[in-house]
Amino acid sequence: MKIFVTLSYYKPHVSGLTVCVQRLIEGLSKKDFEFTVLTSRHRNNLLKNEIENNVKIIRSPVLFTFGKVPVMPWYLFQTIREIKNNDLAWINLPQAEGLITIVIAKLLGKKVVATVHCLPLLPDGWQRFLFQRLFDLLNNLIIRLADRVIYYTKDYAENTKELLHIPRKSSYILPPILLVKSAINHQPPTINHSFSIGFAGRIAEDKGLEYLLEALLLLKTQEKNVELIIAGNMNAIGENFYVNKIKKRIKNIRFKVSFTGELNPENMFEFYRRIDLLVLPSVNRTEAFGIVQAEAMLSGIPVVASDLPGVRAPIKLTDNGELAAAGNPKALMQAIIKVMENRLPPRSISEKAVKVFSPDKTLNEYSNIFYRAANIDT
Repeated sequence: MKIFVTLSYYKPHVSGLTVCVQRLIEGLSKKDFEFTVLTSRHRNNLLKNEIENNVKIIRSPVLFTFGKVPVMPWYLFQTIREIKNNDLAWINLPQAEGLITIVIAKLLGKKVVATVHCLPLLPDGWQRFLFQRLFDLLNNLIIRLADRVIYYTKDYAENTKELLHIPRKSSYILPPILLVKSAINHQPPTINHSFSIGFAGRIAEDKGLEYLLEALLLLKTQEKNVELIIAGNMNAIGENFYVNKIKKRIKNIRFKVSFTGELNPENMFEFYRRIDLLVLPSVNRTEAFGIVQAEAMLSGIPVVASDLPGVRAPIKLTDNGELAAAGNPKALMQAIIKVMENRLPPRSISEKAVKVFSPDKTLNEYSNIFYRAANIDT
């Protein structure tokens, strides 16, 4: 089956959305699927067209970026050409230009599957005031028009009030998580060992990093010997103001903070082995799951995460950590202390995670939905 895939950003851009789609494409390509990806040429040094691992990647020129939305003058014409040559369109939301794709697909009689990776909350200020309702409307209109809609979790689909959810055409499929060797040699902290807390993700407003910094300051007042290791992109698109705010706060921090920069998947698992706890302090609906939680668990590392729809799913499914109220440093500190004082063996953590996060199950479920949507017998 030939599938036309559209999303605003693709590799080498790194986010939970791009990582999820890339893993799905790479896995499904081994199951007789052929993919053509249309995305933005968000950096001028990227190739306009390339074929990588039998996946055709087309990067549409970007005239300018409006916030985080790339404006691509040739997107319409490229979409028409590619939809004609494929059996099915797969739209990955959030994506404002996805409305063009679904209208063209409908006019050409092609079926559409939409994956809702999240419904983002735009940065606070003029962008949210002027465009949030319009952006939500565009994404929800795509959901309404799509033939099948996939969410990571039913929890996120049902409990995000701004998100359209039509149960009769909805499926709930966990994102593909890479299985890794259990971190059975990971040594728990000793009395003289600082407790290493990890944060992994874009340095962006929705990630709530400032609340983790405040929580760790509260920990220091209780004479807890902690350090923070941050793995992520310090140059996330549209987040310059927030990044500068975080940098200023870190300058006044009284405990050790280190940065690894953006890491590839192989190095990410080394990062997990350096830490004793992963914290995901996200604050709003832009975070719909948090793949890093599952990856950490598979590496034997417990997690503290915000009690938000979808974000709480990995911990609830595995019981490998603690939840804390979003945007609440004190609650975050209390959850961190609870994990510190009641640590499970790394092997136990990873074994629970392996039972829940099955990449093969995810690929099979996607495969079945694509075939059914296109009315093609498997």
